[in-house]
Amino acid sequence: MRSTNYRLLDQISLALERGNDGVLDVVRGKSIIGLGPIVEVLSLRSTQPALGRLLSVCTTSVIVGALPKAQENPLRLISGNSGHGHWGLLHFRKATNGELVDPLHEFQIEMQKALSFSRRVTRAKARICGAVKEMVDNIFEHSGAPDTGVAAFMGSADGFEISIGDAGMGVLASLRSNPMFSYLHDAGTAMAHALKDGNSRYPSDANRGYGFGTLLRSLNSLDAELRFRSGNYALEITGRSPLQRNPHISQKADLRGFVVSVRLAL
Repeated sequence: MRSTNYRLLDQISLALERGNDGVLDVVRGKSIIGLGPIVEVLSLRSTQPALGRLLSVCTTSVIVGALPKAQENPLRLISGNSGHGHWGLLHFRKATNGELVDPLHEFQIEMQKALSFSRRVTRAKARICGAVKEMVDNIFEHSGAPDTGVAAFMGSADGFEISIGDAGMGVLASLRSNPMFSYLHDAGTAMAHALKDGNSRYPSDANRGYGFGTLLRSLNSLDAELRFRSGNYALEITGRSPLQRNPHISQKADLRGFVVSVRLAL
């Protein structure tokens, strides 16, 4: 599994946002690699339709080829094996959280097969499955648009990736609906707050908002590459030592909704 190249995606989406006529020069001879960037395109194209059209030029991913089928068959896991490894795609269209229980269970079973590469396989499976549940619950509780939700995974002998996203209200609007966070003005700061225990659009006494802090600690211990993307910011955590694994927040082109991507490599 080749490393994801968010940098190219960021260059393309920013060029399109600025109305750069030379965007084709940026992508010529290059390709968007990795599951996370592809799921981000699915959210980005709601504000940048041209990026959706460019996706077919920029990648040969089986996930892109399977998307129309997944959209036509919501709540049905579309999966298979390819030269890129074992993969799966699930679209949430018009589903309730309750209706998603069985399809999500099937998704997790197939995902665990794709995690067979790991020497820490038992720990990785448990923590990734827990993370998936938290990310999906977040879409139904906070996005305001669960019908736009999509979850995908891809695993091979080199590593494993999972990305879950939606095209809903995004982290900033969600947190600002809580009067405690009405002062927030950018998605970068909002994501930093959302990753702390107890912070959500619900009042602090509602015992909500603990999922992402738990998720972060759990996946951090696996040395996973993490990327949280919402609005015009990305929050990324990489590195294999505690000193390296500090959140890095950077400004990007505007993305509607929220995308979480996780990558484990040997």
